[in-house]
Amino acid sequence: MNLFDGDFSLLWLRVFQPLLRLLLGMSAGLFLGALLETFKWTDRLAILAMPLARLAHLKAPCAASFSLAFVSPHAANGILAENYDSGKISGRELIVANLFNSLPAFLVHLPSVFLLLWPVLGFAAFIYAAISMLAAFFRLFASILIGRFILAPPAGSGKKLDEERRSSAPRNPWRKALDRFLNRLPKLIGFTVPFYFLILFLGQWGAFEYMERFLADRLYLGDLVNPRTISIIALQLLAEMGATLGAAAALLDTAGVGADDIVLAMLIGSALAAPIRAIRHQLPAYAGFFSPRLALRVVAANQTLRLASMIIAIGVFVIAR
Repeated sequence: MNLFDGDFSLLWLRVFQPLLRLLLGMSAGLFLGALLETFKWTDRLAILAMPLARLAHLKAPCAASFSLAFVSPHAANGILAENYDSGKISGRELIVANLFNSLPAFLVHLPSVFLLLWPVLGFAAFIYAAISMLAAFFRLFASILIGRFILAPPAGSGKKLDEERRSSAPRNPWRKALDRFLNRLPKLIGFTVPFYFLILFLGQWGAFEYMERFLADRLYLGDLVNPRTISIIALQLLAEMGATLGAAAALLDTAGVGADDIVLAMLIGSALAAPIRAIRHQLPAYAGFFSPRLALRVVAANQTLRLASMIIAIGVFVIAR
């Protein structure tokens, strides 16, 4: 059914309610990021991740963002946006920090994904989670290497930076945090809403369905996967997780299709579908936190590294099975 056929209840459920949830989540993350920066609490958050951040030549705000990403990826992006806008981190540092945050962002969603997979795959759900986690750890280590290669080591000691931040604390931090949030809120709404509707219209016009079907129709994996599981990969591209799991459950009852075949097909499908889903779901959110041009660079870098990590992890699984 077309989303714009005059059914306002459907329009609310499928368009404005998801947009409102997205804006509320991003706004909460933005305010939390402004609050943490204003109260100088990012230094405390940075303590846990600072050893890894130093390896990647990342500054304390990036380490704080990493720690906060275990709780709220939106708030983590809020901290990065705050520090980028204030000139404390560069665009390169922001991109590397976003790659650095891929592990906590993955772990935030892992429990819900695992709970969906367990009733269908049983023990194989652990295998799927383990291979996906291997890819996430590869992204973390790769981001550290990238940071060491393209970023200079941060100047100044952590103790000195901490003293400078405490000495510059505002007299009314709550008011300061609110002012910073309100100054950034128009940009967040002004970029997120147009990008959201652009992606929505592209979906309505069939752009993403065309790309998904183009990939599905030209998918050739030779002897890598069981031919009966090609439908799983196609469904990963063309549908949501529910349809994929339904097909997986049906195939598991078929002779010659094992749980490891299903896991491999789902891993390949996830790797192929991720870039399209990132454009549909990540890009509008990132455009609100960062500039549209920087958001495109962040998404492109994120998805390139994700695809590379999944190829390596799938290769490990194929060799080990």
